[in-house]
Amino acid sequence: AVIIDPPVASGSIHSPFTQPVGRRLARGALAVAYGRKELHAVDPIATGAVLRAGAVEISVGGLGRGGLMAEIGARGFEVLGNCSGPTLCWMSSPISAASADAVTLSALPAQPQAVRYLWYIDAVGVHPFRAPIYTKALPLPGAPGIKYGNGELLPLGPFLLPL
Repeated sequence: AVIIDPPVASGSIHSPFTQPVGRRLARGALAVAYGRKELHAVDPIATGAVLRAGAVEISVGGLGRGGLMAEIGARGFEVLGNCSGPTLCWMSSPISAASADAVTLSALPAQPQAVRYLWYIDAVGVHPFRAPIYTKALPLPGAPGIKYGNGELLPLGPFLLPL
């Protein structure tokens, strides 16, 4: 279960937001222990990254019917490339566009080679539930009330992909 989006202002790794984390873990446990695969059918994962027309396009799978929900301009992505001469560095690249199953990054260093997402401890800041990318899953049966009524938001987890 991805739990990077319920941070604590103090920087502690122990978030007081335990219900979303419990529901995310329960989805996997119910799928494995009881065969309730439909409860874990939505599990966002980066499936590929390509360099196309001077931009990086990242495909996301495991979205179910919820589709991709991305915040344009959000930080969290970094692209590895030449920042000055032959020196490689990671350059922050905000989301410039999004579709139903992909996001595009257009602020790139020279000769981009790889992309990573949520690779540092405060990637989403100290405000809870502000990850740049989510998808919506059906609520767990019998779970306490959820903020989004007819579904639960599941964040895309950290990744590193070559271009």
